[in-house]
Order: sequence, then structure tokens, then C-alpha cells
Amino acid sequence: MKAEEMIINDQIREQVITGIIDKLPAIYIFPDIANLVVQRIRERYENNEYSHLHTAAELVATLNEHMREFNGDKHLRLRYSEDVLTLHENEEEEAISIFDDKERLTHINYGVYKVERLAGNIGYFDLRNFHNPEYSGSKIVAAMNLLSDTSALIIDLRHNGGGYPGTVALLCSYFFTPEPIHLNSMYFRTDDQLFQSWTLPYIPGSRYLDKPVYLLTSNFTFSAAEEFAYNLQQLKRVTIFGEVTGGGANPGTEYILHDHFHTFIPNGRSINPVNQMNWEGVGVQPDILTSKEEAYNTAYTHALQHVIKNTKERDEQNSIHRKILEEAEEALKGLN
Repeated sequence: MKAEEMIINDQIREQVITGIIDKLPAIYIFPDIANLVVQRIRERYENNEYSHLHTAAELVATLNEHMREFNGDKHLRLRYSEDVLTLHENEEEEAISIFDDKERLTHINYGVYKVERLAGNIGYFDLRNFHNPEYSGSKIVAAMNLLSDTSALIIDLRHNGGGYPGTVALLCSYFFTPEPIHLNSMYFRTDDQLFQSWTLPYIPGSRYLDKPVYLLTSNFTFSAAEEFAYNLQQLKRVTIFGEVTGGGANPGTEYILHDHFHTFIPNGRSINPVNQMNWEGVGVQPDILTSKEEAYNTAYTHALQHVIKNTKERDEQNSIHRKILEEAEEALKGLN
């Protein structure tokens, strides 16, 4: 049943609220913020300010607002599940990996939504999630191999809500030489450890080098998708078109609070090796700010202009070059 239809009783409400109160101080990356959040939620609970919440949707909306009251962390959230939540095999306590449902991932092709060659020999890759590389890696490899001979590449992240850092590192690796490059670091409070993410010295297929890469973003673009954009922007490997992204740089884990409620609690923070900062709360700033609707045509125009200029500087008598030039010029006319 949908969240707005599920009626909750006092017992469910108490279980969810006390679960948040118990877990936040021990797990959340910023203990001081966690203590402030918990103090205010406890006060409201003891004053019966949550007693009027009678549906799952009302409980989720209210607690999400209250959990984000002090620093607006969009990763910190409560969710409702229509299906009963169960632990996956080998998972400890209440920690869950709800995004690894293989049947669901197969249905959405592991986030690889569209891969095509546009007129003018421009590659287009619509990627809608950075799913676990164990499942999505072969799809991303296949996409990049299909696009390897294009003259410029557009990667569409406008519908991408995030995913796994390992998949981010895999895709980033296609745009650099084999020598490993430090992409990002993540400090985790619960382990008191710093983990580093680097490009891979080996990738299946061809690398996409010395050719322009354009990223499309929207305010929906979030988390791992933002990391991908931020990594490549700081390394000056891409040009970003579109809207400022959502602003979520704190990785974490999902925890079950009730059969139908789970919470994502960030226990880490990202640290970019170039500027020692991240995009938390501010988002990734596009190089060329446009609406999400205009981002595609704007980037495609830039890509076509690059191809036309580059092709004219080469031997136009070559039949392949001439065909690409004609395609690019015709496509550009259609956009103007």
C-alpha cells in the first residue's frame, strides 16, 4: 500500500521515532548536529507533537523536515517501503542494501538508459544511476566501447540520483591515461578511516582520451552522480551544462527501523583532493548554466561546433571526414 494510504498506530510511530533517536548520535557524520536533531525530535515527541501523524506519508514528511532542520543534509532521510523490508544474506544487524534488488535492476538495465551516436558523430550516454559495479560494470563497459570512436561525448546525468563510488571510479577511468589519478577521498566516522578513490590502471576496451566530454545536470542530479561531475570538473576534463545539482556529498548506509520504514544515515563525508572541499549543500556548479530542458541542445551545439572546427582543420577530401562534417553542419542548422 502507498505511504499516504498506510495508517500508522502509536506503536509504529514510537518505533520509528525512537529508532532515529537511538541511531543518529552513534552514526551521523556530524555528532554535534546529530545531538541537536535528536534533542529537538525528543522534545517534540515528549510533547506529543507527533501524535497527529496518522499515515506513513505524514510521518516521513515531518521527520525528514525535522532531521534536516539544522544543516539541510538531503542524504539524511526516512523512507517508507510498500514491501516488507528484510535483511539481505550476510548483512549485519539492521543495515540493508535496498538498491541491490537484481530483478529490479535488470528491469531498468542497471541505470544505462540510452546509448546512441548522434548526427555529427557525437556520442550520447543517458546514465540514470551508478549502480553496484558488480551488476552494472559490464553495461557501462559495453556503453563506453560503443561510444569509443565518436568525436565528442555527451553524458546525461539529469535523471541520475546517485549510487556507488566504485562505479563512479570505473566510468571516470575511461577519460584518463592508465596512470592512476586520485579522484576523491571519503572519511567515515564509524570506522574512523579515510578511503581513497582512484582511476583504474586497466579498463576493458578503449579509453576516451583527447576528445571533449560534456555533462548534463539538473537539480535532481545527486550524490554519486554529483561526485562524478565534481571529480571530472576539478580535474578539468569536462564541461558541465545545466542546473546546479542537489548538493549531497555525505555517503552513508540504510537502516531498518520497522517492517516498512528505513532511514539513510550519512556516516561519511567526501574530500576532493584538488580543493579539499566537496559539494555538500551547494551542489556542483555548471560551467554553462542553463535550464535542464535547454542543457541538451546547448551541449549538442557546442559538440557540433567542435566537430565542425576540428574536421575543417583536417583533410576535408577524406570521404569519412567529409561525411562527418556534412552531418555536423546539417545537425547544427537544425538546432538554430
